[in-house]
Amino acid sequence: MGSMNCADVDAIMTAYVDAEAAPADAEAVRAHLEGCPDCRARAAAEQDMRARLQVAAPTLGERAPAALWARCAAAANDGSAFARASAGPAGVRWAPLSLAATVLLAAGVLFMAGQNPGVGALVAQLAIDHDKCFMADPAARPAFGHQEARVQLAGIIGSNVALPVESSDFDLLDVRECSYEHGGIGHVLCHWRGHPVSLFVVPGGAQGEQLLEIINHDALVWTAGGHTHVLVAERGPVDIEQVAHHIRQAVN
Repeated sequence: MGSMNCADVDAIMTAYVDAEAAPADAEAVRAHLEGCPDCRARAAAEQDMRARLQVAAPTLGERAPAALWARCAAAANDGSAFARASAGPAGVRWAPLSLAATVLLAAGVLFMAGQNPGVGALVAQLAIDHDKCFMADPAARPAFGHQEARVQLAGIIGSNVALPVESSDFDLLDVRECSYEHGGIGHVLCHWRGHPVSLFVVPGGAQGEQLLEIINHDALVWTAGGHTHVLVAERGPVDIEQVAHHIRQAVN
């Protein structure tokens, strides 16, 4: 195969990362990655997820309910199953996760469901949505800020929720809707000191505060204003409790 563009690489990234691409295709992908920082970063991230799957696999032996297994298997076969945001800006390209990455996070869903069936499975699915939304590399939209974010979030969950104003530490990028079996969930995409952070607002619920770990993510769950809040970020660069403190302090 000759030279590839980003769309060509996107179409076979799954096979490339899983080492299943034809030799000529794999060579063409490698040639494209040498000159394309965006595709190279995505390939590196998915290869890292594949490696994490291999490391984490022995620890994921807890058997989840059959219905949840079926849902995760379906998601692994259809990478779009977890890409359910319907309120994103036009023109955003959703980058599909490779099979390895999808299975890794789906395995996390199964593990969390086995450990904490009340909230664990939901948090694991929100971690998937966090990764998928930020793989599209959202940038702050013109004239989008605190007030716009509150209006969009209210339109999704049906009530007003206070959000912190932007600062040197905290940036609001976008608000999207994630659809689940019990209705819409508001997804506020943020940057904390330049690092991706997601604040999900789930209508209703009365969860006690919990700090959870799901594969390479941290999640903090709490209830405020009659809604469940779930803060998700990649483990390491972000102190999730510090971000939660900033959000709560700003809105109280």
